[in-house]
Amino acid sequence: MRVSDTRHRKKAHSSEKSPRPLVSVCLIGKDEERFLDRALSSITDLADEIVFVDTGSHDRTLEIAKAHRARVFEIPWPNDFSAARNYSIDRARGRWIVVLDCDEEFPPGQAASLRGDIEKVGPGTVGIQISQANVRSVDDHRLVDSGKTIRVFRNTPAHRYQGPIHEQIAHSLTDGQIWNSPYYVWHYGFLADVVKDKAKIERNYLMLLDYLATLQPGGTLHSYVLSQLGRECQRMGKPNDADPYFRLSLEAVKVTEADPTAPHFPYFDALSVYYAENLLQLGKSEEAAEFCLQRLQVSPWLADLWFFLGYAELIQEKTAIGITHLLWSTAVADVRRQQQEFFSPSRSITAYQNAALALSRLGAPDAGLQLLLSVSKDVPEDPGMVAKISDLLLQAPHAIPAVQALVPEPMLWPLMQHLFAVGAYDLVRSLARARFTDDPNPTVRFWLATDALHTGDPARAISLLNGIDTRNEVGAYAQLARVVAYRRSGRHDELASFLSTAPQDLYHALQRELAGIPSGEFLEGYAVYRAHFAPLVNFWGQEVAASSTN
Repeated sequence: MRVSDTRHRKKAHSSEKSPRPLVSVCLIGKDEERFLDRALSSITDLADEIVFVDTGSHDRTLEIAKAHRARVFEIPWPNDFSAARNYSIDRARGRWIVVLDCDEEFPPGQAASLRGDIEKVGPGTVGIQISQANVRSVDDHRLVDSGKTIRVFRNTPAHRYQGPIHEQIAHSLTDGQIWNSPYYVWHYGFLADVVKDKAKIERNYLMLLDYLATLQPGGTLHSYVLSQLGRECQRMGKPNDADPYFRLSLEAVKVTEADPTAPHFPYFDALSVYYAENLLQLGKSEEAAEFCLQRLQVSPWLADLWFFLGYAELIQEKTAIGITHLLWSTAVADVRRQQQEFFSPSRSITAYQNAALALSRLGAPDAGLQLLLSVSKDVPEDPGMVAKISDLLLQAPHAIPAVQALVPEPMLWPLMQHLFAVGAYDLVRSLARARFTDDPNPTVRFWLATDALHTGDPARAISLLNGIDTRNEVGAYAQLARVVAYRRSGRHDELASFLSTAPQDLYHALQRELAGIPSGEFLEGYAVYRAHFAPLVNFWGQEVAASSTN
């Protein structure tokens, strides 16, 4: 349906002899079938034409591009991203170019709104800056981090990309203004199963190094390549190697900033953030704090630098001011997100975590606990958040009645598991009882049933376990508890009926063992599987029959 809508727009525009089409969307790629259909479907209301340059695909990439009526060009890979980008631009007929990566898509409504603003932009604007939002997954668009990037620009011969990798257009857009727009694209290229491996990072580094040798020192492009070399070293876990590249890049930026006629250095904010982070990785907290304070005089809305300033101050045991700056970084992030060239919301969560731990060191773990719980709804199953809340509960068990309602429901299961694993069962019991109502959620039901088994009340355990959905992790544990409760209560017929419906797998073998029925066969991996549940089974005080599966 969306493809046919695109075809309708193209026919309408192709019937006009003048003016030229407004928007050409240009893409380059190879073996992009995973995300390409999403990318092209998202520009239906934006593109008058799609120009796709393929550099050697062997999957369905070409088929997908042609289905969206793209103008497809096939070339050998030139080992130069700018060359491929510029090849696509050379073939575009629109008055404006929109560059999109194959692993990106515009959110609903964004493409149409962007087109409307392109139609109204003034003659002095030559480019439009949007945000590339790195998100968690194609189904979870919560932000990992984002950076500003110029993806929309006038189609003139002077506007071309530079650099064989991490290619940029900004250095050629010196004949007008850049509009910092509110638009953004979702980017899936940083997903865990897509992210570049170490060999590719090293490849990027070598390509950038070769390119640097061709550039005249002192220019903005030279400075940018230096910053990217530092970033690649940082990504390889080599902060010592990154440091001189960042320093040289910053020195060059100072020179251009002192000259009012010099072009603005693009992505200065990102460079500042990476450099501050690198200083901390090198253990230079005082230098990092001094650098952050200097940069914040120019860019007071840069939340990541407020974060690193506060973090550096905590390292120097300037606890009170460190907490203040960490929490201020979260406020800036919430209020001024669109004004930032670079933004990482994950630092907001980390800021809360560090502030909470600092409060604990000041003797106020309950305040730290409430602070973390106030933001935990955004990352309810994050292992780091769960562990830190667990640690604070251990320090402030008296706070459970006051904070139990703040624990988000998705966090209950991992939090109680973590507390049980570290031997804090009294806290598990207290939290479960504090959350108990006439219709408690499955996690609370399970842990109250566990307590009933532990204290010798299997009938109450069965009552609590009834109705728990077996199709999730809590339900799987509940099935084991049900087997133990049936056996303890002497309800053998119900136990046999329950076991008759269980699948023949490792889990069923464990259920049979808890029921006192030897499986009679060895299942590969069973011993490791059984050991995972051993602490809980031991806590229930369950005696198991000897069997060949042991």
